[in-house]
Amino acid sequence: MNGRAERGVLPGFLPIAVLIGAVLILFFPLVMGQVLFWGLPSLQFYPWYRLAFEQLRAGRLPLWDPLVGGGAPLLANYQSAVFYPPNWLHILWPGPQSMGLIGMAHLVWAGVGMWLFTRRLGIERYGRGVSALAFALSGYMVARFGTFPMIAVAAWMPWLFWAVHGVMEQPGIMSASVLAGVVAMDALAGHAQNLSYSLLGAGFYTLFLGFGGFGAGSVAPGAKKAATMGMALAMVALGLMIGAAQLVPTAELLLQSSRAGGLDEDFILNYSFGPARLLALLTPNFFGTPADGSYLTEGAFWEDAAYIGVLPLGLAVTAIVSWLMLKLRRESHPLMGPTAFFGLMAAVGVTLATGKYAP
Repeated sequence: MNGRAERGVLPGFLPIAVLIGAVLILFFPLVMGQVLFWGLPSLQFYPWYRLAFEQLRAGRLPLWDPLVGGGAPLLANYQSAVFYPPNWLHILWPGPQSMGLIGMAHLVWAGVGMWLFTRRLGIERYGRGVSALAFALSGYMVARFGTFPMIAVAAWMPWLFWAVHGVMEQPGIMSASVLAGVVAMDALAGHAQNLSYSLLGAGFYTLFLGFGGFGAGSVAPGAKKAATMGMALAMVALGLMIGAAQLVPTAELLLQSSRAGGLDEDFILNYSFGPARLLALLTPNFFGTPADGSYLTEGAFWEDAAYIGVLPLGLAVTAIVSWLMLKLRRESHPLMGPTAFFGLMAAVGVTLATGKYAP
């Protein structure tokens, strides 16, 4: 039984209930009032949020941070994410506890988005459940939990693919508006690199769907491919225009920053993903853990946290092998196209991530 014909709301959303339970258990101290204090949460994000939303409560735009050196832009600082709606919880609930709760909510939101996207692909319920749990509780999302803008943008990634697929499959005002809204939230969430990766991936996915990624006539029936892809592009542009309240001052700040003239190649490639670190796909602590100071390799643990779980990894390999076998037998399956697309995306992504180690 695939996702398009499935019946029963409670059994269908059981993995989401499991995800919510897992997040509550994993971050139970945050629910009980403890806070994230080490590193970026205490040195950057909490001071930014406190200062920015104190000014908003006083009826002023938080344009300037007088507490850093001789002063620095605050609203233009992209990672302050002042205009990102979930961060407005800081207005109602000042204090560091709200940071952790917003982060937890994004993990759940990431899982729900992956659940809905894989349902739109037509994947069966078991596969959707594994996908939702593996993405939301992946090594990347959990290890990067304290870098709130990164996981906020990453949490919107499956929603972006879901929205693109909706426009390409059923172009209309509703699906187009949803795509524009998702892009706007993504743009306001506060992390430029993840936003760039998301939009780039979604762009390739749009081309994939537009040129028959699910077989002839299965996407945007009765509509011209160019017109449908043009609508998707227009909605991305509209979403970025909505996010211009943040993007324009950030762009102005970047032009005045120390990186405006470019960076040295050694600096850019500093955190290249060493191929040997792929062994961490089998166990997250293969090279040790910062929890006890045993992490062995150069760089930071959270920069290379690529673990997604042994079961999802095994299923991904199985899907690719099945695709190869079907190709050899010249047989077809509705998910052959997506398997090839996302398999290729993973291969290209890993290759680019290796940076200075790549051929």
